[in-house]
Amino acid sequence: MGGRLIEPHEGNLIMAVSERGDRRPLNAQPLNNGSDLLPPLLQAQVTRISRNGLVLKGVELTSRVPGSIKAKVSIHAQPWWVLVHTSDLTGMYDDLDPLDEIAERQGPGKGCWPAS
Repeated sequence: MGGRLIEPHEGNLIMAVSERGDRRPLNAQPLNNGSDLLPPLLQAQVTRISRNGLVLKGVELTSRVPGSIKAKVSIHAQPWWVLVHTSDLTGMYDDLDPLDEIAERQGPGKGCWPAS
């Protein structure tokens, strides 16, 4: 997968089914105190569930001409790894924030999902 690496984001994941005629795609949106952390993941699918998280795949839409209301959009396939904070997970780490410790173990820029 190509793309740039991003740092982990901490927040709440909102997943909802939207009505599109006879289709009902699942959309995902990570929020922190009501603010968007990332663009929404459209047509999301849960591809894996593990003990401490899940993997989603879907698409992100971006404008080809930022700021233009008539611009066409580009579609980018996106995978997201969602780490679910549980007491079992935090018990495995000495640090109070498992994201920091996981990132430190992986090294700079490693272990993060690519973004468009």
